[in-house]
Amino acid sequence: MKRVSVWMASAAASLLAVPAVAADDVDAQLAEMKELVKGLQDKVDAQAEQLEQQGKELKDAQRVVRADEPKTKSALSSFIDSIEVDGGVAASYNYNFNQPTNNGFSTNNGFTGTIGENSGQSGFFMPGHGDANSFQVDQVWFGIGKPATAESRAGFRFDIFFGAVASTYAQSIGDRRENGDSTADYAIDQAYVEYLAPVADIDFKLGKFATPVGAEVAKQWGNFNITRGIVYSMLQPVNHLGLIATVPLGSMGEFGAGLVNSGGSTISAPDDGEEKGYLATLKLGDNRANIRGTFIYGTEASIVQNFSNNAANPARSGNQVGLVDATGWFNPSDKVSLWANYDYLFVDSTGYYANGVAVAGRVQILQDLGAAIRGEYVRENHSPGHGNLIFTEGGPTGGHDVDVWSVTGTIDYALTDHLKLRNELRWDRANGNGADGTNNQFPADHPGDFSSLDQLVWLVAAEYVF
Repeated sequence: MKRVSVWMASAAASLLAVPAVAADDVDAQLAEMKELVKGLQDKVDAQAEQLEQQGKELKDAQRVVRADEPKTKSALSSFIDSIEVDGGVAASYNYNFNQPTNNGFSTNNGFTGTIGENSGQSGFFMPGHGDANSFQVDQVWFGIGKPATAESRAGFRFDIFFGAVASTYAQSIGDRRENGDSTADYAIDQAYVEYLAPVADIDFKLGKFATPVGAEVAKQWGNFNITRGIVYSMLQPVNHLGLIATVPLGSMGEFGAGLVNSGGSTISAPDDGEEKGYLATLKLGDNRANIRGTFIYGTEASIVQNFSNNAANPARSGNQVGLVDATGWFNPSDKVSLWANYDYLFVDSTGYYANGVAVAGRVQILQDLGAAIRGEYVRENHSPGHGNLIFTEGGPTGGHDVDVWSVTGTIDYALTDHLKLRNELRWDRANGNGADGTNNQFPADHPGDFSSLDQLVWLVAAEYVF
């Protein structure tokens, strides 16, 4: 019995010893695994810290390399965003119901080359649409500029156009390019640099700029009608070459004063006088209703040659030419727009003066359909012993008072947002300026025969504007 008990005790001790040994092995293995995991974690943490440091170094290097790039991109982007680009193309056909048979005559009003029979014997009617019964490119216009603002006080503007209208202007200043293709003729409407001063926000323009005179402009689609009126063509300048400063008057309007080469009824005449022209303009009102008055005064030698008593040097007559202009706009609604324009042109010490009045309106009949009408009257009072400025057929010492009327009706239809068709009927009448009133302006149905008091012209034009 004793031996059995000893055996049983030994067996029990062995059984108890096995779990103890197994537990020690498991603890050792767990400790070893913990050490291994801890080592791996330390390596991962070290690598993550190293990658973070490398990322910081890379960002610092990129900032050093691109230190000036954001500023450069920002300045360039701001400049591009501030640029304004516009333009368009206009083409037309006209038919003169007087049925003239010759477009190739030379006018006798001091211009060179040919103007076309629609323009009358004086050359001042229907500027840019002088060739009768003809297809033509009216204008190809391109304009680019950056306006001066409080954020960016320097600016510029450049407008150039080609076509028959440019051909008329080029011819009027003796710059006709005799190539037989009016689309090759060009005129620069505006080319100036601009600065907006921080003091009173005075805006300075130096170069060639559009005139503040009148309601109609050189850009064809900027007017109610296809053709420009007789007040525009006979009495008003198109643009000026010089310096003008404009001061805003808050919500009341603006005042401007300038010194220019010329203020005469031409396109940026050269400096052919002994002194500059002086310009002052005042605008009162807003976009809904406003009135602008402009006064221009100075020596205009190229305009007053017919008034000179100095035979030795007729181009330097010294006569002062003045122009008073008043233009009012009224837009009672988004669909109705009206304007009225009055001009008074005079030459000192000659007794000569001419005045004209024009009224016009446009109504938006439907979303894409509009109608406009313009009525005008111009009277030229000749100077005894000096003649006429506009209707010079009476000679430098002759002349006769001339009355001129014009009525123009236009219907416009927008085919797309950018493309518009316009249909126009225009009637002009002049009483002639010979001593007996028989030296009339308009051709009949014979070459070079100006035996008609009036003319009726129909036009159709297509204009794409962007």
